[in-house]
Amino acid sequence: MKYKIVNGKLADEQGNPVVLEFGNRDQIDFIKDYQRMLDEFNGDGVELDVSMEAHYTASGYFRCTCGTGLYIEAEADDEDDEDCLVDWKKTCRICKTNYIIDKNDAGNIVAKINHD
Repeated sequence: MKYKIVNGKLADEQGNPVVLEFGNRDQIDFIKDYQRMLDEFNGDGVELDVSMEAHYTASGYFRCTCGTGLYIEAEADDEDDEDCLVDWKKTCRICKTNYIIDKNDAGNIVAKINHD
């Protein structure tokens, strides 16, 4: 049987309380392992597996012609990469109007109704 600790008490995998049995080797081993783990967390700590990734997200928000707010999000290469939003397509979940995200002549990111 597999065990876990729920509210400071021994429980089965579903979280149901388990009655401690004198001499039950599985229960004794679980409690010893749990105590060893607590000692690590309360002592020097438990080392984490850490992976570092540069992550930038560009997001945009606009209102559909029906008034529904539409949100888009894309991963960017750097903190100034708004162009990652260009060519994204978005459909309003309410009125089903299709939009395409583009860049206008002034260099601004804009939403346009997609007539394709």
